[in-house]
Amino acid sequence: MKTRSFLVLLFIFSCSFVNAQSQLGIGVGSRGVVVKSSPTQKFRYSLRFEPNGDFYFAYNADLDVGLNLIREEKAIFYLNFGGGVNTYDTNSQDAEYYFLKLPVGVEYFPFERKNISIAIEAFPSINFSWYRFEVQNVIFDGLVEIAYYF
Repeated sequence: MKTRSFLVLLFIFSCSFVNAQSQLGIGVGSRGVVVKSSPTQKFRYSLRFEPNGDFYFAYNADLDVGLNLIREEKAIFYLNFGGGVNTYDTNSQDAEYYFLKLPVGVEYFPFERKNISIAIEAFPSINFSWYRFEVQNVIFDGLVEIAYYF
């Protein structure tokens, strides 16, 4: 129930920011499906959902908010701050954990129209236990994704 409430709030929060943007992107990558804000704005927002194939009903959902630091004609260098929830074993007491992350990435636009992008991102992630809210571990992760902007 905590997880569902968190996801609903995450979705409402992300929609309130994304609706102010002129463009919306949908993508797929190594960490699931993503909905992104316009790459032409100063601020950026993304909401990701990744089903976990190891367990039945396991998933990873997160929201990133950040800045486009360097905007060139074909690429954007950005810094985000994000967090989310990850479930991995629904029969265990450690069935889910929350995480905070600080992604740094580059989004490249191979075509002149800038409606398709390829993003590469790396980030440290701090994982917290949901019931004790203490640090479980710190990992370094990354992703690659392709997005289409409407």
